[in-house]
Amino acid sequence: MQPQPPSEFHRYRTFYRIIGAEDLIPITANLVFLSEMEALALVAARAVLATPITPGVKDSKAGPLADALDTLIRRLGLNAKDGRIPDILAVTQAAPEPYEPAHLLAILRAIRLRDAVEMQYHSLGKPVKTVLAQPIQVALVEGEPYLWAWDSEAKKLKNYKVARIESVIRRDELPGVPSGLDAEVRGNLSAGFRGVSGPGQRGRVVLRLTATAVPHLRHRKLGGSLDWKDLPDGGARVAFNTSGMEAIRHWLLQCGGEIVVESPAPLVAWFAAETERMALAYRQPAGQSRATVVTASD
Repeated sequence: MQPQPPSEFHRYRTFYRIIGAEDLIPITANLVFLSEMEALALVAARAVLATPITPGVKDSKAGPLADALDTLIRRLGLNAKDGRIPDILAVTQAAPEPYEPAHLLAILRAIRLRDAVEMQYHSLGKPVKTVLAQPIQVALVEGEPYLWAWDSEAKKLKNYKVARIESVIRRDELPGVPSGLDAEVRGNLSAGFRGVSGPGQRGRVVLRLTATAVPHLRHRKLGGSLDWKDLPDGGARVAFNTSGMEAIRHWLLQCGGEIVVESPAPLVAWFAAETERMALAYRQPAGQSRATVVTASD
């Protein structure tokens, strides 16, 4: 077998060469070596990408990418049912929203072939809209695929949740698409937060952490130009750049009083108003409607 396996592979298996993979994945080499950690990585990826099985639905699928990994694991002779890799990894119910695999494959092929796409896109709370765009990259955010594309009408880079795409039609490459959009996507993702990113959400965030929060966040990448300073009380002050301010709001809410926002001023003002609205809701007499509470806070 060429090349010879590394010395730690005292036993190895010859795997498969993909033939006729169209233009999407032009693999020409043999896939030969698989370590224990690599096999576990396949199982872990399958778990992360799986959607919850629908109760009462026969032959319910775990999701396109999870199903594909399951097939790959079986073809490698590592089926969980035979006990070689125990089925020990599971996912929470906060799993990726189901999406149409044909739409994802059509988008990936369009990127590969430099085609544009015409999509019927259903934004949250808005009617279905026709979007003509030049796909640039697909990003997996917490297991969910998002398309980053140059929008021909808005004349800017935008992201679209694949689960909200209702149809995809191939179109000729759009004229006048700026160069360097790949780098812009990478920059947005590195400075974004949980997949939410955009020019209107950029800023530098300064947070004060309690001693309880420090162990959970010390080694996390929160954004660009991260600056961490330990405080005498065991807490810390952390500052970072982001282009995902909206997602940071919701993340910070779940942290409760363990994190205090110090900057920017609009984010501080939003938290002051939001926490007061929440406190007001809990101060209302039992049975009073939430609508009344919201009106009062406004």
